[in-house]
Amino acid sequence: MRPMAPILMTLTLLCACAATPKLASDVTAYSQWASTRKPSTYAFERLPGHGARPERQQEIEDAARGALEAAGFTPTADNAGADVVVQVSARARVTRTLGSSAATRHRAAVPGAPNYFSTLNPNYLVIDLREVALLIRDRESRDVLYGGRASNRGRSLSDRAILAAMFEATMQDFPNGDLESRPVAIQLKR
Repeated sequence: MRPMAPILMTLTLLCACAATPKLASDVTAYSQWASTRKPSTYAFERLPGHGARPERQQEIEDAARGALEAAGFTPTADNAGADVVVQVSARARVTRTLGSSAATRHRAAVPGAPNYFSTLNPNYLVIDLREVALLIRDRESRDVLYGGRASNRGRSLSDRAILAAMFEATMQDFPNGDLESRPVAIQLKR
């Protein structure tokens, strides 16, 4: 009975790891955050275009809150009293290309890349891209202090857990920035 204990422990750990999916994103970040500055209060700032779908913008802001708060920021209801303002955005893009040699090279060059073919025309290759962006500005000077972008392949931005993980990826190395794209994997919280 004793020799089975290590096997059962290993199986339990493997099952636990398999049950917690991670979302991998390519992340870039820009930072002019002063080393002496500490995260403090923030408020979201909406661009004029965000007014077209305020409920969708609210979902995006709600998904970004956890990443901002994990970095040490505190939300404030008084926008005029916030130390920084934050702009967030999210988009999904679907690109269809003819099943040309370029599409074939894409499928061959990117293992595991989506290669869903349209049911209407099997000569098309569908490439999906999800992207979120986060920009932190000093409220008074309007200087950009930090900006991050995360992207990955997928068809939907409607899943709050996916959005939250992508925003968490943008803030992974805050306050440091790295303009070189790097992979960041974040555990999805369902």
